[in-house]
Amino acid sequence: MNALETEAKTVSAAAAPKLGFDPISIVMLLLPFLMNCFKRTEGGDMKAFLEDHYDHETDTFDAHLVDRCRRNTRRAARKAGSRHLSISELDEITIASLRRGLDADESDVVACMAACPEEDEE
Repeated sequence: MNALETEAKTVSAAAAPKLGFDPISIVMLLLPFLMNCFKRTEGGDMKAFLEDHYDHETDTFDAHLVDRCRRNTRRAARKAGSRHLSISELDEITIASLRRGLDADESDVVACMAACPEEDEE
């Protein structure tokens, strides 16, 4: 099992109880989309970027970030054959993915980024 699969299972396990289904196929497609977005951020430091967009007092991510990432979640869901997810279901998967990026060890983040194909390889 590579780092991408390991992280996808972790994210899926966090999101599944609230969703009522296992979103592993969606998350496996979503993580490369998100990782490629973070590679393009200034300095490519995903954890620093997420930390800047996370409010510890309210335990929430910036709404604009969630909105932007939801598009990638919807894209991944459609590729996985789940075309009719609600916004709340998409947000649950999105937020679980962002939270894992924030909470993961740096070595896990680096390994996952390395395991993700570049955008033109998808």
